[in-house]
Amino acid sequence: MNLRLPKYIFEKNVYSFLSILSRVGAEDRICLDFQQVKHYIPAAITLLVASIRQWQIEGREVQLINHRHNEAFRYLQRIDFFTALGLDYEEDFQRHAPLGDFVTITKIDSGSARNLDQLIDALVGTLFPEATYEELYRLLQYALGEIIRNCVQHSCGQGFVSAQYNRATDLIRIGMADNGIGIRESFRGNGSPHFKEGYDDRDCVELALKAEVSSKNHIKGPYGDPVNAGVGLSIVQAVAAETYGFFVLASGRAVYLKEGNNEGTFYSDLHGNGYQGTAVAVAFSRKEVYQYAEILMDAKRRIGLITDFKDIGKELFQ
Repeated sequence: MNLRLPKYIFEKNVYSFLSILSRVGAEDRICLDFQQVKHYIPAAITLLVASIRQWQIEGREVQLINHRHNEAFRYLQRIDFFTALGLDYEEDFQRHAPLGDFVTITKIDSGSARNLDQLIDALVGTLFPEATYEELYRLLQYALGEIIRNCVQHSCGQGFVSAQYNRATDLIRIGMADNGIGIRESFRGNGSPHFKEGYDDRDCVELALKAEVSSKNHIKGPYGDPVNAGVGLSIVQAVAAETYGFFVLASGRAVYLKEGNNEGTFYSDLHGNGYQGTAVAVAFSRKEVYQYAEILMDAKRRIGLITDFKDIGKELFQ
């Protein structure tokens, strides 16, 4: 199977990128042609890593061609794309601290659970080292934390996270992709009362986007609280909307795209079984983030978690 990768991947064409990746069937050999690759958002890069790692786990031969002779090669080296795949190429540049421009690809799995807070702080501190914008720091901390915790708690596979700040567009982008069981199987396999036989991937992605709905919020933790409250994806989506950004959620054959406050769009016709795991893309403008508490309050009100102004402080940071 030969796949020629496209030149650009942004939030609006994550669906088309997944359509390309989902063409891979049961082939033993997969060849990925990087000749045209120029700029991929973090979600697209982590999608590619998660897909390749899954093919490798399945024992397939994955060959990369023209990956050392395209415009993105040094950037892919710099964010540890090849390292994540177990490949080592000599670098003809000197590495420096990212200075808030990007977060290198970081692997997350069940073994990351013990050190999640440290991992999240390290990722946010790398992406946004300035201490003068506490609200933005906390927003990034929250968004990355919710995405990573969802992967650890639900995927049953390997996940990869990365982030990037584009100074020209003022967009902060966060991407996470895993090669786990996917959203539908998480609802079904955990015996969620929200799941009904006959639900397809789109039905389950819609469930995952609802406030206080999770494949595990019927399972109690050691202190009697749900192990997952089911507000992560809904809050992250709402925050992206409040900051005129993008939100993408993909799993199985379903892809959901929301741009700013516009109505979200569903695509549910990916080839074959679609994307095996789950992928999340979040983008928001740095200049739009002035007061974290105010944005989070608006986001929670939007999805019905705040209905009045009583105990706002308590509600915001639960």
